[in-house]
Amino acid sequence: MEGMRGSAGAEGGSFLDGAPRASQVRVSDEEWGRVGDELLADARAVRRAEREEAAWWSAVMDDLEEALQEVLEEGAQSLTPAQELDAGLTTARRGIEQAWLTAQQTPRLLEDDIGGGLRRLGALALATGAALFTLALEAQGRGLPGETGFRLVDWMGQRCPWLSRSELGDIDAAARASTNRLNAPLIDAVTQGRTPVRRGAIVARALTKLSLVLDPEGYEAFVKIFVDAACKPTISDQDPREIIETAVRALLDENEKDRREKVAREARSFTSRRLGNGLTRFTIDAPEDDAGVLNGIVTSKLAAPASAGDDPDTRTAAQRRYDAFWSVLTRGTTCPTGTPTMPRATLVITISLSDLLGQTRGAGLTTTGEVLSPGQVRRLACEAELIPVVLGTDSEILDVGREHRLATPAQVKTLRLRDKGCTFPGCTVPPEWCIAHHIIWWSRGGATDMDTLALLCERHHTHVHQHDLEAEVIGGHVVWHV
Repeated sequence: MEGMRGSAGAEGGSFLDGAPRASQVRVSDEEWGRVGDELLADARAVRRAEREEAAWWSAVMDDLEEALQEVLEEGAQSLTPAQELDAGLTTARRGIEQAWLTAQQTPRLLEDDIGGGLRRLGALALATGAALFTLALEAQGRGLPGETGFRLVDWMGQRCPWLSRSELGDIDAAARASTNRLNAPLIDAVTQGRTPVRRGAIVARALTKLSLVLDPEGYEAFVKIFVDAACKPTISDQDPREIIETAVRALLDENEKDRREKVAREARSFTSRRLGNGLTRFTIDAPEDDAGVLNGIVTSKLAAPASAGDDPDTRTAAQRRYDAFWSVLTRGTTCPTGTPTMPRATLVITISLSDLLGQTRGAGLTTTGEVLSPGQVRRLACEAELIPVVLGTDSEILDVGREHRLATPAQVKTLRLRDKGCTFPGCTVPPEWCIAHHIIWWSRGGATDMDTLALLCERHHTHVHQHDLEAEVIGGHVVWHV
């Protein structure tokens, strides 16, 4: 290399010939190797930095993508309840529209297809009912019906005209049950779609009857029994009713007559439901003594066939019973200022003499099968015209009493003028709706005289007999010793 460098400078000049020459430095192969290693290390460092920078960028992009996904998910979750409700119902509507089949399509369905479709529609109906009840419950909780002067039934009826009165009544009954915190399992079952609203209403109505006669622990036990029965999808609506009736009968133990009578009276009810064909159905749950009066009406001569001349009576037995009941009912409501001329219902009651006098704790039996306590018989002595069949100690008939009119029309008129209404302290029931009560009970030998009679409303008449309260007539005024 030295020869090549010398010959080049000697033989032909270069553009450096006139320039000052620097001193020449000899570089060994070892130094060249070290320089090469340094350059290679620098190159590797640059490449490593580039790779690290690329990894950082990739991580940044991953983080950005993840953050964007979180934003999107948060946006979806931040829909307002109204938006979620609308979106869900819109989706459900589209789904059910897709399930509509034409008359040409349905014949192509297999039997399993039809069964499966019915099951899915049942689940859909259950979910729809739960959603509807949830909205009704919220409306009631906010007091929306009251703001416009309506009950929940009428308020919902205006907004849901497709619902029948029966369905609206079921919603109302279940919603009213929500005011009792012990009914929370029932409300949860309906709002979660585990039982339909109609079954929830059956349970709610039964619990309402029992709430006044059960302690909280016993009440909670019945709530669980009733709700479990209502939530069973494999049973019919009649089964929960039977379970409820069985449970109620368990409260009416034969060995606890006082409690049984109390439970029965608290469970009394009168409900009505329009059938939509010009008829209204009335349902009455009556205690045994009141049931005896009702049966006395529908089995009286008023319900017997009555031919008109040569034309036979074509009314059915059910129609004749209705006409008898209506005749007695209108007798009281169409003569508010006069004295009814028709007799009250007549009952034939079989009871032992000692029971009637209150010496033992037996019972009376009507001809239609109602079992009445002696107290109930004594109370009915004021309300119905009795034919007592008094039995001896060996159940032999001692006496069959005659029909006994306890207060004449003239006496009733005089009592209305004297007492001017129910004589129980603080009661304001008018005289037209009161009955003549024996201050000295008829069963104890009381006479039907003005100085031993007093007007009482139905509620206080029952109260007086239950608590054996006494009164006396002083100066033309009835004074009760309460």
